Parts: sequence; C-alpha cells; structure tokens
Amino acid sequence: MSSVLTCVPPIAELKANNFTCLCTLPKSQQKKITASGKVSIYVRCLSWSHYAFTFRLFSPLVKLLVSHYPQLCLVEDWLYQSPSANSSLGILPPPVPLDPQSVTKAMEDAADKPGRLLIVLDRLMRMPPHQVWPLAAPITASIKCLLQPGVPRKVLDTYRQVWMRLNSLFPRRLWAMSVEGLQPEQPQSKLRKALTEDDIILDPLYVLRCDPRVNRCAPLLQLVIYMLQVYLLSSRTFLSQQMQNTPLVNTPHTPVGGNTTTPPQALEEEREKLRGALVLTQESAAVQILLEACLMNSDEKVGTLTDGAGALTLQEIRSVACSFIHQAFLKDTTLAKLVHFQGYPGELIGPVVRGVPSMHIAIGLNWIPELLQLPDLDKQMFAVELTSHLALQNAMPSTLSISRLAINTLATLLSVLGEEERLSIMEASLPSLVRIGRAFPSLIDDLLHLLVMYGRVGAAHSALSTAPSPHSIAFLDKPDYEEDVACETIPWLRPRKVPQEDSLYARIISTFKELVIASTMTHNLY
Repeated sequence: MSSVLTCVPPIAELKANNFTCLCTLPKSQQKKITASGKVSIYVRCLSWSHYAFTFRLFSPLVKLLVSHYPQLCLVEDWLYQSPSANSSLGILPPPVPLDPQSVTKAMEDAADKPGRLLIVLDRLMRMPPHQVWPLAAPITASIKCLLQPGVPRKVLDTYRQVWMRLNSLFPRRLWAMSVEGLQPEQPQSKLRKALTEDDIILDPLYVLRCDPRVNRCAPLLQLVIYMLQVYLLSSRTFLSQQMQNTPLVNTPHTPVGGNTTTPPQALEEEREKLRGALVLTQESAAVQILLEACLMNSDEKVGTLTDGAGALTLQEIRSVACSFIHQAFLKDTTLAKLVHFQGYPGELIGPVVRGVPSMHIAIGLNWIPELLQLPDLDKQMFAVELTSHLALQNAMPSTLSISRLAINTLATLLSVLGEEERLSIMEASLPSLVRIGRAFPSLIDDLLHLLVMYGRVGAAHSALSTAPSPHSIAFLDKPDYEEDVACETIPWLRPRKVPQEDSLYARIISTFKELVIASTMTHNLY
C-alpha cells in the first residue's frame, strides 16, 4: 500500500513539475503568462489537474493491485502504525557500528548480551526503512538466534517492529529471506538449495516447517503466521492465474477406452473443483499444524507450567494461533467443517471453542449432526465433547437441539455397542454430560435418565466380571484406587486394584452429584 501511495507526489514536487511545464512552453506564451502576473494561477491550475488525474488513477490501481497481488493488501498492513523509537526512550542510544558483521554478532550474542542487540535494534528503529534495508539479509539470516533461551521479551518485540518496518519497503523479498532463515538446521549429508519465493508459493507449508522452538516464541510466531497468511493468498492467486493462462482447447475430450465425449465446460468445472480442493487442503493442513503447536509438550505435561511463566507462554501461543484460525474460518466456512471432520486432540476442543469466536458457525451451519452420524466411534465422541463446549460458550435454542440429539445418540450407542465400546463411551462422555447440564438445566431429566442407564450397565458389567473385586460402593469416595506405596514390599498387604467396571460405576455416581450441583443448585434456571 505504501508503494501505491508514493505515486501521489507532494506539493513541492507538483510545483516544481508545473514550473518545468511552464519552461517548456513557447517563449511567446511564457512572456504572456509572466507579464500578466498569473504564474501562480497557472501553477495552481496545473497542480489541480495533476491531483485530479492522480485521484482518478488511484482507484483503478488499487483495484488492480488487490486482484493480482492480494498479499500486498492485507487489512493489518493498512491499519498498522509503526511505533516511534523516540517515544520509547528519551535519550539517543549510544553509537554502535551498523554493518552486517556487527548486526550478525549482536544477534548471535542475544542470549548472553541482549543489551547490545537492543541498542542496535533501537538505532534501526530511528532510521528510515530504505536505510535499514541493506541490513535485512543479516537480520533475517540470524533470526534463529532469538530462539535461544534467555532472550528478553523486549528484544523480541523490538525485532518484530524492525521487521514490520522492513516489510513496508520490499515485503516479498523479506518474506522469502525470513522463511529461509527460520528453516531448521540440516545435516551436512542433506544440504538443500535456498528457498525462493516461487518455491514457497507452490508449497506455502514451507513457512510452518520452521524451527520447532518458534512454537513457544509468540513474537516470532506472529511473524510466521503473517507470512503463512500472505503465502496462502499468493498460492490461491497463483493457481487461479495458472488456470486463466492455460485454458482448455475448445475441442471435445474423449476419454481413453470410452466412446463418450466430455464437453470443455465440464472439464473446466472439474479443474476449478480440483483447484479448490488443493487450496482447501493447504489451508486445512496449516490449521492442523497450528493446532498441534498448541498442544503441551512432554516437559509441560510433567508440571513445569506451575511456575506461571510457562502457562502464560502457552496461553499466548494459543491466542495467536486461534486468532489466525478465527480469520480462516470466517473467510471460508467449509474449512471449519473440514478441520472438524478431520478431527484434532480432545484436549484442544475447550481452548479452540473459547479462543475462536467464529466457532458458532458449527451451530449455524448445522454440520454437527452429520458428525454424529459418522460410522466412527471416535468422531462421534469428538462431536459430543464439541457440543458440550459449544453449549457453554453459545447457549442458544439451536445448541439446545443439538445437545438433545447428542444425548439421544449416546443412548442409542449404549444399546447397540459391545462391552468394551460401551465402557469407553461411558467413561469419555461423563464430563461432557456435566457441561451440557450446566448450560441447559432443562435437559436434566434426559441427562439423569442417561446416567441411570450408565449405572445399570456399569453394575451389570461389574457383576459379570470374572476377576475377584470388592464391591463398588466401598470405593465411592475414592473412584481412583490409591495404592499404598509402603505396602508394596509386603505381598499379603499389597492392595488390589479396583477393576475398570467398579471404578467407572463410582465415577457415574460422582458425575450424578456434579450434575445436580451444576444444573439445579445455581441461579441460571430457566
């Protein structure tokens, strides 16, 4: 956008051009204009005509730019205002050399000496973008140095601001260099050539094949998602232009081994469907990779998030990813349906429903019933859990109908599945039933009836169990049997584990209590 606005010359340039036009006139006309004292009027007339011509040209140019280069016309770029370095610091930073070697050295020492890099970045913020551009190569080539542990957040935020300023000058070259700089290290035996812009446009997922540490660095992840967005747009536009530049020959197509002919119009429609399927596959793969980045890794699962900083980092990463997913779902509602039919880990359903406001289209477009009708038990349990979270987030009449359908589906599955499948769906659906009851207390009768069925099935399986087991009622207060570590060494004092049926029976009764408290002992009855 900034390059388009530069086509409008400033007032001083207009006046200089007008005087140039005046000097190119014949000398007789110059004498008449100067003698009459109407030089200023002549200049104003030329200036007005120049501006009027520019304004008439501006709108078609922007339309042409949006149609051919949509990646250069993002709303974020139109609304982004680069912060001023003078407003953050009252004094000028100390002078440091700003050659490529010094910038590379400062970025390599970002973890040990962040102050030096912060001074370099602050000086770059005070310079015009065209003077900073010669340093774009070392700035992007050493970007992985910022992923080291111990780099302050101030350094990461300032780097992102410098990157956005460079993005206003030569964005396409900056994107390609940044994607190449974020690629993971390759062993010497697997050396590859540097990525070009054409390579990334053909496969936008190169952007997400970056160093895995980016998934826990929110400022750099924002840059990665920005580049992913622009390259997905570039790929979509490139495929459309390829179809327009290579039209089908206006002759009927005869398939091999057949006597029927396919008209060109049908072939063109098939090409359009294939193009749309390819674009949708790329975007759904990008969403799935971002959802995978929102999962807790092994270190975070063992309890390192208890310090608070790790939990905040994970929450920020999820917020950044959900913001992109929200925009993607709004742009193409079919993408939301495809992603949920593909499925993703159940632990992300809650964060996605809370972090993606456009998830309400799952209710509006009414494709959750289709998900419940799939002949896949995992997909059906995924749909039930998704319905329960949507019920808490969007308590609407349509959500009430879908929740009632989910309850009926569980009751039907309970009567047609085998023993192992019954136990699995009963155990997996208990938390979802509590959430549905909290959102819709009017469904309490259906939920209690279903829990009674669960209890009867669990008691029947417990009674038919061949393994010797204590009665379930003795373990109501301790659904998960706790073993005494001190008794592990004494064989005759070693406790016996409660079988799955008994433990599930105790969980059903505990869920009954939670459901009554959540649905009837609150002030949101209606």
